[in-house]
Amino acid sequence: MTAFNGKLKGTVRFSLRAVGPEPKLGFVAEAPPVTDMRTAACCSMPMRLAEGQRLRFRVLIRDMEHTDVTHRSSGTRYTLFFGSGVSNDPNAAQIVGYGEGINPTTFRIDDERGTIVAPTSIGT
Repeated sequence: MTAFNGKLKGTVRFSLRAVGPEPKLGFVAEAPPVTDMRTAACCSMPMRLAEGQRLRFRVLIRDMEHTDVTHRSSGTRYTLFFGSGVSNDPNAAQIVGYGEGINPTTFRIDDERGTIVAPTSIGT
């Protein structure tokens, strides 16, 4: 990856390996999975939220105790990603189901209560 800013230039090289450790974090949401979605998500089971709905969730370390690290005070930081996660996906929006008025800034994560709150309105 290379970045340019005027005459300044920076380069980072990296390689990807197919082998490696399994994911160390698990995401548990208290919602029934969506089974009638016409497109399949690549990496997880989709869930449907109604306008203004609160979804309870937990982030757990995959260890013997299933340590809960949901709260920000445990060091967890959250970033919302809207897209399918599939390379060159021509229909990423269709997979996650977002549209006008729904984006990472309209969803709220309350890490102290362990909830994700859907927007109260998706507009017109």
